[in-house]
Amino acid sequence: MNVVITGGSKGIGKGMAVEFLKRGHNVTICSRGQKDIDLTVDELGTETAEDHIICGTACDVADYKQVQNLWDFANDKMGSVDIWINNAGRDGIKTEFSNLPANDFKSTVDTNVTGMMNCCHVAMHGMQQQSAGGRIFNMEGFGSDGRSRPRLGVYGSTKYGLRYFTKTLVKECEGSKIKMCYLSPGMVVTEL
Repeated sequence: MNVVITGGSKGIGKGMAVEFLKRGHNVTICSRGQKDIDLTVDELGTETAEDHIICGTACDVADYKQVQNLWDFANDKMGSVDIWINNAGRDGIKTEFSNLPANDFKSTVDTNVTGMMNCCHVAMHGMQQQSAGGRIFNMEGFGSDGRSRPRLGVYGSTKYGLRYFTKTLVKECEGSKIKMCYLSPGMVVTEL
C-alpha cells in the first residue's frame, strides 16, 4: 500500500511512518520545513528495504495549492495513494483565550481545520480518479469527545469540529470507493 502522512517528520506521524515501513508499505511524509523532511527521510531510509519508498516534501496544509502539490508528488513517487492520514496539527500558546495573540489561534485553526479540510478535499478528488479508491483518516485529539479544559479552548474546538466533519464525510462517502475514517490515539506525549 502507498501511504501519505501529513505532519510525518516527528511525533505520532513519524511513528506511523516507521510502522508502515516495517510492514512493507511505501510512505510519503510532509511537514512545513523541507529540512525536517530531509532529516526524517534520511533516518527512515536507512531502515527501509530497497524495494520500498520513503520520501517527503514540504507542505503547509493550510495552503490548498501546497496540498495539491503533495498529492501530485506522492502520486508521482508511489504511483497511487491508498491511505491518506491527516495527522498535521498545531497547538498554540497555553494561556486563557483572552490573552492569546490573534495570529496564534488563527494559525491553530488554519492548520487543524482548514488544513484538514484541504487535505480531505484533495485526497477525495484524487482517490475518485483511482480505480481502487482509498482511505482517508483524520487524527482526533483532546476535545474531540466534547471534554474541555482551560487553556485548550482553541485546540479542543478544532478537534471537536474535526469529529463532526469526519462523521459527515463518512456519510457522504457511503457507497463510494472512498472510506472516511478517524484515528483517536488517546493521550500521547509528543513535541506538539
